[in-house]
Amino acid sequence: MVDKVHGTVFPAEHLTGNMDFFTVRTTLDIRHDTTNYDPTDPAQKRMDALVRIISTRAQPVIHGDVVVEADQTPPVPDLPAGGASGDPDVDVYVWRFAVEHTEVWDPEDLAVELDGVEGFVFSLGDTSSNNVIVYREDLLR
Repeated sequence: MVDKVHGTVFPAEHLTGNMDFFTVRTTLDIRHDTTNYDPTDPAQKRMDALVRIISTRAQPVIHGDVVVEADQTPPVPDLPAGGASGDPDVDVYVWRFAVEHTEVWDPEDLAVELDGVEGFVFSLGDTSSNNVIVYREDLLR
């Protein structure tokens, strides 16, 4: 009989150094309600889609809260200033996560796979309508 349903932790168990860290920046609200899961909420649907697409190659093993930044300049070069609305004071939703497999995602590939899912837009050609960008964190800054 198992005494601990969720397993047993031993001192030698830890996350390895074989991790990649990513940042998602989007003008779409991806804040999810941490107290009341509502799968019909548009922001929750977008966050669920993000995790589902990431999980096709690796589970996010670490992730932070969604941070909202008021941005008056392009969040990154591939997002237009003011986002899709053209508003100079646009909210940019930033989410950081890590997967325990290096090179599992090329950041641009992840953004391309998000294109067309729950309102995410990412194009390699005309970037003026892009509302999401993903990039790998450089941990050696």
